[in-house]
Amino acid sequence: MVLQVAITLQTVAVFVQAITAGLLLTTSGGGALHSAGSYTVFIVTLLHLIVAILVWRPGGGSPRPIRYAAGFFALTSAQVALGLAHMTALHVPVGVLMFGLSVLQLVRIWTGRRAHGAAAASTVGRGPTATLSTSQHRQVSSDRRAHGGPGSRPRPHQVSTEARGGPEAPPRSLGRRDRAAEWLQMWGHDSMGETKLPRAGTV
Repeated sequence: MVLQVAITLQTVAVFVQAITAGLLLTTSGGGALHSAGSYTVFIVTLLHLIVAILVWRPGGGSPRPIRYAAGFFALTSAQVALGLAHMTALHVPVGVLMFGLSVLQLVRIWTGRRAHGAAAASTVGRGPTATLSTSQHRQVSSDRRAHGGPGSRPRPHQVSTEARGGPEAPPRSLGRRDRAAEWLQMWGHDSMGETKLPRAGTV
């Protein structure tokens, strides 16, 4: 936010300096205003450069605004020198160039801030899974299916278990062979727990 304020003040100062240039050509007292305005633009552009450096280090921002601020400060210094030398043929077009560059950077800074804010708001609105990559989304989906979470499909053994009416199947009825084996086992034991095996040929 500090960088946006600095570039806004710089643009306003350059625009006011253009107004004092018109007063210089039309009024007798315009020279003093234009001279004061030139020093004001010089100080504002210097502050803009300092702010850009502080936003980069230790602020951790992008170093791109530093290049613009340094170039604009050099252009302002050249403009002040041209004004002191009364080189109007170069002083006027450089002033127009300075105003155009300042407006262009102003639009870039404010547009970039709004785009960054909109992107941050959309990320917060989508929730924590918005920052996950494609592979992470697949991992989350597989974990949900494995633990039966929302959106997971039932496994085949789960469907068959639910169709049978519970996790355990009802006891199977005994067949003829099973009943015969059970009868022989009971018949082969007496009341004392001893086993009486039928002799050969008695059955």
